[in-house]
Amino acid sequence: MFDQTYRLVRATAAVAKDVTHQVCKVLPEDSVIVLEGANEDGKTVNVRCGTEKFWIFARDWMERGKQLAQPEVAPDPEDLKIN
Repeated sequence: MFDQTYRLVRATAAVAKDVTHQVCKVLPEDSVIVLEGANEDGKTVNVRCGTEKFWIFARDWMERGKQLAQPEVAPDPEDLKIN
């Protein structure tokens, strides 16, 4: 579940992490976020949007986050050689 990428289907409020005071920001619709972990309270999750880190309500993530397909791993060039 963690380190998975999601696209927000609606604008979502997020609170900046690792700042001296809480700053609320609205992540716009179609923002891409990476789920980084859950908080102890179970009601919020940590996400990354670009290089910024936030927490958002877990309910908002579940209702508004659409998981994106993980990119396929490129084949090993050694496997493509013809003998």
